[in-house]
Amino acid sequence: MAGRVSVFSNAKVLAAAQAFVPAADEVWRLQRGGDAECQFFQRAVNHGQLITDNGTRQGIYVMSPSGKVLSRVNSLKADRVLTMMEEGLAAWEALPESERHLPQEINIQGEERWEDSRPKQGLLLERFVRDLPADGTPKGERATKWNRDTVWFSQEEVASIVAAAAAGRTRDGAWGDVPEALAHRLASYSLVDNVYGQCIPFDRGDLLRVELQIRETIQDGVVRGYEWRGSTLAIEDGKWVLGENLWTPKKLHPHAMETTIRGRAHYDTHAEVFLGLELVALGRRSGFTELNSRRFRPEPGGIGFLFRMDQRQWAPAPTFLSLYDTPWVKKPQSGRELRRD
Repeated sequence: MAGRVSVFSNAKVLAAAQAFVPAADEVWRLQRGGDAECQFFQRAVNHGQLITDNGTRQGIYVMSPSGKVLSRVNSLKADRVLTMMEEGLAAWEALPESERHLPQEINIQGEERWEDSRPKQGLLLERFVRDLPADGTPKGERATKWNRDTVWFSQEEVASIVAAAAAGRTRDGAWGDVPEALAHRLASYSLVDNVYGQCIPFDRGDLLRVELQIRETIQDGVVRGYEWRGSTLAIEDGKWVLGENLWTPKKLHPHAMETTIRGRAHYDTHAEVFLGLELVALGRRSGFTELNSRRFRPEPGGIGFLFRMDQRQWAPAPTFLSLYDTPWVKKPQSGRELRRD
């Protein structure tokens, strides 16, 4: 019965959403930033004042274009969200016309964002992670705990991956090695345990094994098919070598990740783009990191990752994009990091 109530409530939330213009953004930037867009948000949610404390303003809001918060809730429970939406819509209908619109003299243009570095001709991936029990079937709490992120590769980096497959082909079907820097990007920043919340990356010293290979399996005109394989092992070594930044932990806790990777992809040699790609990484994790509810469940366990083509017109930047250390990533002038909640 509880499951039916949840599904019914979710459907009602989706139906109610038709009366709104939905928008989403990263609250860390909004509540800490200093540009006009961030200040507009801060004054709206903080009684007309800029935010100076270290608390979070994350949540779901019904807000007028003029900057009036009509209702708000910080919950993912469908019933609570639905009630908040109904209250917000009623408040909007009662709002005088003079208080509904943004004054013409106000410009809330935001500053540069990390998303501006999104490669236009590169490889954009969605990444999903979740706990996996021994039998491979998520159930109970594990069935609802998962997280997502993005992974970006530039056009030049894509070309280097294709070149690796071509190098393998010249060795009579042997596997080619994906460039080390790109394989390390996955092992350090994507094969991390954020199932229960924000985490920190692995640094190069933690990477005890990173193997990622690709080979050509199909050639059909301009389309080539590829197979992927690999494995990783990362163990926190008790040192932090990524410098002073948003991700610098106050304390390093022991944690580790070991995975086996398999995948497939199709590439258009004429357009020089991947037409499809899926990578799966399965393995075991242990320990926990800062800002992560895993500390309450630190026992080792199975974990699974899925990487697939990101077809969205807009997507948030990879969590650790500021650590990519590559020329195509442009740091916003403010230097503000992506997020850390």
